[in-house]
Amino acid sequence: MRLVSLTFLALLLPIFAAVYSILPRSGRLFALFVYSLAFYALAAGKAAFFLPLLSLPVALAARLPLDRRVLAAVLALVFALCKGIGFLPLGLSFFVLRAIGFLLSEKDEKRPGAVMTYLLFFPTVTMGPLWRYTDFEAGLSAVRDDRKIADAVCRLSLGLFKKVFFADRLLAAYHDFSAHGTALGSAATLLCFALYLYFDFSGYSDIAVGVGGIFGFSLPENFDYPYMSRSVGEFFRRWHSTLGRWLFEYVYLPLGGSRNGARRTLLSLLAVWGSTAFWHGTTLCYFLWGAYFFLLVAAEKLLLPKGFKGLRLPTFCLVSLGWVFFFSPNPASAFDFFKRLFCLGGTLLYDRADFYDFARFAPFLLLSALAATPIFRDLARAVQRRFGRLPLRVASLVLFVFSLSYAAAGGYSPFLYASY
Repeated sequence: MRLVSLTFLALLLPIFAAVYSILPRSGRLFALFVYSLAFYALAAGKAAFFLPLLSLPVALAARLPLDRRVLAAVLALVFALCKGIGFLPLGLSFFVLRAIGFLLSEKDEKRPGAVMTYLLFFPTVTMGPLWRYTDFEAGLSAVRDDRKIADAVCRLSLGLFKKVFFADRLLAAYHDFSAHGTALGSAATLLCFALYLYFDFSGYSDIAVGVGGIFGFSLPENFDYPYMSRSVGEFFRRWHSTLGRWLFEYVYLPLGGSRNGARRTLLSLLAVWGSTAFWHGTTLCYFLWGAYFFLLVAAEKLLLPKGFKGLRLPTFCLVSLGWVFFFSPNPASAFDFFKRLFCLGGTLLYDRADFYDFARFAPFLLLSALAATPIFRDLARAVQRRFGRLPLRVASLVLFVFSLSYAAAGGYSPFLYASY
């Protein structure tokens, strides 16, 4: 079971929310713990025991005089070993980051049950976003606000629509264009993948934020229209921003950051991008992906003026080229793609199939590109200022019914980041 499933959205979520809303505050924590265990057991299958088992020593460290830094190092080692042997229970990557962040930032004693529930909280357990324990505590004591709940349902509907309408169709277009073998087809492949990755992951983040909001929790934003960025550094402040903040706080700053000269800055950036690459995967392509962005970010930071702002289109192109290493199974495949993209080695510039697929997908690709900008958000805000919240809530209900019907028919693919 996943957050995008008929069982969860149409059956379990309404039941969970209805029961939770009538419970006294003293019973909320236990209910969330039971919900989270049940959700993860249904989602993770045979490996469902692993994350609850890992959460026990973290919860005990919140009450007993254990060395939290040592435990954080042990968790990092467990993660590295699991990566090395290919044993990756669902949500392990995000769980380890949450647990290490908790151990290194929370100094006071905490209730073990609350810590375990925070680590296993069902909207965030599989794919984030990463958030702080203090925000979890605030959500436990939050006063019910029907307006915020309605807004959360709208957010869930938007995320579900992003997934089933944009992400999955872009994935189909990506597969179609990738079979062409021409320079124009390769450029379209890259465009489709860049947009697919954005809508797939930001769609999940919207769903998680929406589900958390239904239960009174304010989860952090993970995406802020990253393809509108004007530098690569700005892009990664807007893309998966909770991961970026975690790396900044627990890797970049402890190593000295940019406070001790260019060499220490390079070392800190290298550690950040090496950690990011390893967190995503152990293949050589992921390390090439990390090296590529390390070089770009280091060049911006050390060679360009502080606060540099370039043009959006060149930034988008630079970022998109990095995604080649992300979707390629090995370096040879990646470099073959680059050869086709830049029309090298006898590659055709275009063929008839390019024009046929462009004619089929062009309107949808244009709509997708517009949806990756703030234009529709700004339009929605203008409608709300003029007519109030009702039109947007009705539209959200329509999107939810459409998206749920599509998902119920088996018309959606798994989230890409569920494999990390």
